[in-house]
Amino acid sequence: MIKLVEKLTSRVVRLTSEASGPYSQVSYSYLVGNGPDRFLVDTGTGHSNYLQHLKKYLLETNSKVSKVFLTHRHHNHSSGFNLSDFTVYVGQKHPSYPKLNILKDRSIFKTEDGQTSLTAIHTPGHSKDHFSFWLPEEDVLFAGDSIISRPDSHSSSQMIYEDLDDFRASLNKMDALFPKLCFAGHGEVNWNVLGLLDDIKSRLLEMDTAILDILSHNTLTTDQIIINFFELYKVRNETDQFILQGSLRLHMLKLEKDGLIHRRDATKDNVGSADRMKKGPGGLTMEQIFQEIQKSRVEDYKQNPSKEPHRDIALHPLHSHINISKTLSWSVKQK
Repeated sequence: MIKLVEKLTSRVVRLTSEASGPYSQVSYSYLVGNGPDRFLVDTGTGHSNYLQHLKKYLLETNSKVSKVFLTHRHHNHSSGFNLSDFTVYVGQKHPSYPKLNILKDRSIFKTEDGQTSLTAIHTPGHSKDHFSFWLPEEDVLFAGDSIISRPDSHSSSQMIYEDLDDFRASLNKMDALFPKLCFAGHGEVNWNVLGLLDDIKSRLLEMDTAILDILSHNTLTTDQIIINFFELYKVRNETDQFILQGSLRLHMLKLEKDGLIHRRDATKDNVGSADRMKKGPGGLTMEQIFQEIQKSRVEDYKQNPSKEPHRDIALHPLHSHINISKTLSWSVKQK
């Protein structure tokens, strides 16, 4: 059973906002402070019971929310109630809420009793306006969607970012704080934050290496690189595929910028019959991979005829700016 209100530390209470629609997921927000004056980090998904439980807890503890801090403006973090009723701080201006206060990196806020403080840390990558918040009294990092503490090897939630360079820089920025605890917008409480940050950095490098390995003996299209990656890491979950479609494209752009891969003539099929029979990562030939993907699509269609058997997986909205065709060909740049 989901705990809708849970005390995590002497200064932090976690509020669970349940999924509010078919494309929503459970989201966490946090009441910060231990006196009559509290800060609220994020406001949840907009589920009908969220505000009810927030008001009940504030009444029971004879406390109030003096300031609301949004890690970013995505709807599942900012939809709990009418923001115009509160003093709200965000990372950038929004035309629907002209009175919002704009955060500055390293700004410090204190509760009225002076016992609790939050430092705003600009951590773009997941989104340009993303801020995390640092609670120095307890060495706690409120990470929003900069860190998602989940065990999946290539969790879509952990790996979602719209700008790869910003994301990597933000990971280093959070690392430098030496946090003991991480409270994120999704996932579990993490007690080994430095280990988690190192793990995410390693996964980013692993994606770069995987693309280079996949291209080491073949010229392949964007779509073929992605298919190879899915097979190599056995990415079967459709949500993970949905996210990684864009993430892998960002890594291709980064490798191109670094001069490690380059684009080829996108109008030609650069994978001939000979190349299709070469074995790649995992010991499978391209022909075998294509056949297995085709079989999988046919089986999916048999189980759910309403789905198109050759439906293309669209990009996540955070990746809509990536203009790379599925048929664009890539190869390793020769030194």
